[in-house]
Amino acid sequence: MLPQWDKFKGWVVLEYFLRNPSKRIHIKGLARELKISPRTSEVYCKLYSDSGLLLKEKFANLSIFFLNKTHPLSRELKKTYILSQILEFKLADKLRASNPSIREISLEGISDSDESSAVLLRILLSKKSRKSEKFDNSPILEFEKMMKIKINAIIGTTEDARAKHSVDENIISLYKEIEDEKE
Repeated sequence: MLPQWDKFKGWVVLEYFLRNPSKRIHIKGLARELKISPRTSEVYCKLYSDSGLLLKEKFANLSIFFLNKTHPLSRELKKTYILSQILEFKLADKLRASNPSIREISLEGISDSDESSAVLLRILLSKKSRKSEKFDNSPILEFEKMMKIKINAIIGTTEDARAKHSVDENIISLYKEIEDEKE
């Protein structure tokens, strides 16, 4: 997420559940998987459970923890985590490298259902290239495979965007060409 953020073990524990929202795991299993001490695993699972981010089930003498997908904070943290992974992966840079006619890339939204997440990207190309170039979506496919999420890309032209003139405060710009397009 942020450089050196993964040194904070509380984040490492939370990131595990954000990346694996349907997984149920006990303290020692989580400790083994994350290569942290069982005590560290227990402290943070209890902290997140007490705050409502994680839910806990008891089976005999085991406590099983899993993400509370309905908690508003866990939903927003998951969206933030996905955005951080898009930025860390440098998705916009990779798309621009393989598609030089891209003029703008924006994140329109991240939907989060119980089992999966989906990202909506809007990609604007120069008017000329839309007809002449084949769009290379391999960076999107690579990111989807890595994160196990679906990316829906809406590809249009800068001309299409100018015609709509809508401004949405919830849209996150990942790349925008500074110069006006002259075509």
